[in-house]
Order: sequence, then C-alpha cells, then structure tokens
Amino acid sequence: MIDGCVSLYVFGSWLRSESPNDIDLLWVFDKEKIPTAEVLSHVCMKEETLAGGLSVPIHHTILSVSEERELGFIQETEAVWVGDGVKESEVLSRQLHELREIRMRKGG
Repeated sequence: MIDGCVSLYVFGSWLRSESPNDIDLLWVFDKEKIPTAEVLSHVCMKEETLAGGLSVPIHHTILSVSEERELGFIQETEAVWVGDGVKESEVLSRQLHELREIRMRKGG
C-alpha cells in the first residue's frame, strides 16, 4: 500500500518558462513504509498515463525522505508540492497544468 507514503513535486522549466522543453517531477517516499521497488513500479504506471496528458517529456527524480533532507533538493530546485503521489493521473496532470498557469501569471 502506497497511500500517504509518496509526495509529488514539480520543478524546473515547467514552472518558469513560456515554452518548457520538459517537466521535472520529484517523487519523495518514506522508505520505512514502502520499498523502493514499489515506488519505481508506481512511477512507471503513472508515466504511461501522465505522458498522454502532458505535451512535453517527463523526467523523474525519486528520492527517499532522508535523501531529500540530506540534499536539500526541494529548497535548492524551488520545487512546488503537487500533492499525494497516489492521486489519479488525470488529477495530477490537471494540477500540474494549473500550477504552471499560476506561476506564469505571477511571472515565474
């Protein structure tokens, strides 16, 4: 069961560019609650359906909570939380588009 164990963030040109060439997603998971292999499988399943709703290639970064803390990845990349990584792909896709529109209106 992966509920509540994976959070999804977006960062990079998707949030800052009028013409992004890709979308960078960060998946942060609690390795005490879920095995890495299960997270990888989940991301692969999401990839198939997310790709259909987005017009650019998707790049995934997957980190455990402890790895993210050590690297300070979220702060360094100014990643924006999208939500729980188990939401339906259509919901995630819509949220990613909405976040991008909001950021573009604010000027990145």
